[in-house]
Amino acid sequence: MTDSISITGIEVFAHHGVLDREKAEGQLFLVDLTLALDLSAAGESDTLSDTIDYGRLAAAVHRLVAGERWDLIERVAARVAELALDDPRVAGATVTVHKPAAPIEVPFEDVTVTLVRQREPNRAAVALGSNMGDREATIRRAMRDVAGLGHLVAVSSLYETAPIGGPQQAPFLNAVAVIDTPLGAHDLLDRLLTIEDAAGRERVERWGPRTLDLDLVTMVDGAGTPISIESDRLVVPHPRAAQRRFVVEPMAEVWPTAPLGARTAFECLPDVAEQGVVKVGAADAAPPSGPSATSVVLVLAQVTLLTLFGVLVFLEAEAPVTLTPPAVLGGVLALLGVGIFAWSWAALGSHVSPFPEPTRSGEMIESGPYQWVRHPMYTGLILILLGVSIVLAASRALAATGLLAVFLWFKARYEERLLLGTYGGYGDYRRRVRGRLVPLGRRSLS
Repeated sequence: MTDSISITGIEVFAHHGVLDREKAEGQLFLVDLTLALDLSAAGESDTLSDTIDYGRLAAAVHRLVAGERWDLIERVAARVAELALDDPRVAGATVTVHKPAAPIEVPFEDVTVTLVRQREPNRAAVALGSNMGDREATIRRAMRDVAGLGHLVAVSSLYETAPIGGPQQAPFLNAVAVIDTPLGAHDLLDRLLTIEDAAGRERVERWGPRTLDLDLVTMVDGAGTPISIESDRLVVPHPRAAQRRFVVEPMAEVWPTAPLGARTAFECLPDVAEQGVVKVGAADAAPPSGPSATSVVLVLAQVTLLTLFGVLVFLEAEAPVTLTPPAVLGGVLALLGVGIFAWSWAALGSHVSPFPEPTRSGEMIESGPYQWVRHPMYTGLILILLGVSIVLAASRALAATGLLAVFLWFKARYEERLLLGTYGGYGDYRRRVRGRLVPLGRRSLS
């Protein structure tokens, strides 16, 4: 979000402070406020209702700060930020509260507290279509570009569709991507148009052939409230989306509760069932291929670290092993690691691979230990090496285990980027299962 509105130096005489005399006598406070929001609509319409009335906002901030009594200016800043974020158009707020008359017994100019608060991202559904050139390659490239506008939540299958309206032309390939993004609707539209232009889109004929067509279909804010926009440039939800099976079906696949006016995508399906749409494959953000060069390097690095661990254990191991409390602890950790590793292997089955690239031959795994940790096989491996190092009192091997744990954390992070583009719903899974290598509990998304 690059647009912002700033109000600086709002003067308020108020009664905030820890000391009794501060609350009794009061003092001057100043508030600076910067709002991050999409100002595209206001720039086009020149209408106050399309932006924030900063006069009313400044007055509301003044009433809030003057009307309450808090101990800390941190609390003052937090409440001002909450007030600013009450407007759903505001994506973020930066608040600085000045206390120039603070009771400090040495010379000073000012005391300030600054808080930065961001709204939960918007969730948007973007429809992708192409009927010129290498349609599938175009959709895949566009999917990667759309994913770069936020956090990719889900990707639908590819659907082939006969063109509706316009001149005679080739059939379309269509898909839907769901992203969480800090961008507002107009900002997001601008980015989608840029992606279209980069793909060679030419707007010659209405409903004519298109190298790439990207439509912002629907959007909800961080609280799940549908965003409704009706301007000359943009209408959200898309006015014809609910009438098009090539939009409704892929959207119902990845976001069935997406709002399309008064109904959800799933509820709109029966109305478009007669339209000819054929599912033809997966719209992954990258085409199926063997391991990438990055993946090969990561696997070689992992093998190297495991070999280093083995060498250090061989050089450092103390024999015979004595049954000390640390050795018992190490044995328990190693056995626990073996159990987690084996359990993870059983849950993955044919999906097990040393390479980060996920398989495309089945459903996303969320059984066994994957209910609590996103990469439990790595967790098990780390525990095995940690336990062996402790049992054998091999300090350098223990250090190598720590190095491997850091490496696996980054490898898992890389894997998740690939998983986001392969399995629809992986983004929501990542939100439900909070721990990458360590169980951090599950979160309900309802």
